[in-house]
Amino acid sequence: MIFSGVRWHGLKLSFGNWLTLISLLSLLPMLAFSVFVVQRMLASNEAGEIATLTRRTALAAEAIGRELDHARITARVIALSSVAVRGDFQGLHALASRVAASDPTIQVIALMQRDGQRVLSTAYPWGTPGTTQPLSANEARVIDEDVGVVSPIVPLGGDGGLVVGIAQPLQVEGGARYSLRIAILQPSLSAALASLRWPTDWTVAIIDQRMNIVARSRDEARRVGQAVTEDLQARIRGGHTEPFSAVNKDGMRTLAALARIPDSDWWVAAGLPEADLEARAREPLVWMSGIGLLLVTLGVVSASLLGRELTRQVRRAAHGEALGDLAVHELRHFEARTRHSAAALHDARHDALTGLPSRALFIEQADALNQNARTRPHWGLAALFIDLDGFKQANDRLGHDAGDRILVDVADALRQHTRAEDCAARLGGDEFVVALAAPSDHLQRISEGVAARIVRDVAALGDGLGCSIGVATAPAGVDLKALLERADRAMLSAKRDGKNRVGIAPERSD
Repeated sequence: MIFSGVRWHGLKLSFGNWLTLISLLSLLPMLAFSVFVVQRMLASNEAGEIATLTRRTALAAEAIGRELDHARITARVIALSSVAVRGDFQGLHALASRVAASDPTIQVIALMQRDGQRVLSTAYPWGTPGTTQPLSANEARVIDEDVGVVSPIVPLGGDGGLVVGIAQPLQVEGGARYSLRIAILQPSLSAALASLRWPTDWTVAIIDQRMNIVARSRDEARRVGQAVTEDLQARIRGGHTEPFSAVNKDGMRTLAALARIPDSDWWVAAGLPEADLEARAREPLVWMSGIGLLLVTLGVVSASLLGRELTRQVRRAAHGEALGDLAVHELRHFEARTRHSAAALHDARHDALTGLPSRALFIEQADALNQNARTRPHWGLAALFIDLDGFKQANDRLGHDAGDRILVDVADALRQHTRAEDCAARLGGDEFVVALAAPSDHLQRISEGVAARIVRDVAALGDGLGCSIGVATAPAGVDLKALLERADRAMLSAKRDGKNRVGIAPERSD
């Protein structure tokens, strides 16, 4: 039985023993590498936690900024109303009262003169004599510098609770200026902060320009209105937004991050306990150790079983018995055919030059995006129809190779300014199209912003190149073909108006 085993220094080893030994020996460099990977994983996990903390803090600042923008926009709309411009303060009082009654986040709307005289307030009936109280330096800027401001958190008085003031300049015919003040209830900011669904062990706070806490994710009832720690105050004054280690108001050592709320002197601070950070960073190691032990065991068992099978096959060969066909060649042949089929399908559904989806694939993707947006309340779909300006001249002047490079660069610009869930395609020639979905309240702003950035980047390619873009929006579930036709017409209108610009399709007549 010369094939049943191999002698090594007097020790007879079967194929199963040899494979088991080889498996164990092969694990040695892998174990050494695993130690290295473990160290890198610890660093990577911590870096990932820090990146998440920084990103979520920045997103929270943007969300709170949008909450303040709601009040700013309300104040601007009131300030630009016909009754305000005419100086019809009785009509303005009626308008402000309706707005305040319809918005649960607003406590009161008032109109103030530069000397602090109250012209009107929705807290009192029209005609109630107004009191006089000097304006704060912050609010005086509204009239003196014609700018909007956000106040720190202040008590409203009586049992009115805590509020934040949004002041907007109001100018009537004749030139007289006033400060239109909207008091936002503090609980609305707490609700906005809580809606971001923070991890339970994080501590997140909104901080006003006086370094006082406006809202807090933990122990809010006791902390709102208090000043933040001196360390945090120093960080804010220095504008330091990189993550740092600090002790919070609860005496807990945390890894903290700061982000400034847009268009204000307010900040969002978020911190997670350093002890929890270390625990989460090391948690995968437990899983890795268990899985590693399981894999080693499975490897040894599999090697032993395979060795037994090989020993059996060798014995069968020694006895001249049939072994059966091994399917290696057939599997490789099947793999090659599968790979070829997948490549052919990809080529058929994508533009060969730019790699962007073809028209047919774009319609499929855009339809799926449209149907997915339809399942979300108050979402819409936008189409951007893009046609290059000056491409034919550049192609004729520089040659077809340069023209091809231009088309590839344009495709890269589309990829850069669209998200993974958006759809972008080359329809043919120098025509491209993009479809994206977003909440209806922000869809127009987002789609116009994407179009403007594409126009900018295409113009930056030089050689007299530009592009005209038509933007059309509609609620989710819209007829995709009709939406693209509206975007196409808006693009043609942009070309007629001078090219290298964005044209906005009018709202649907239906």
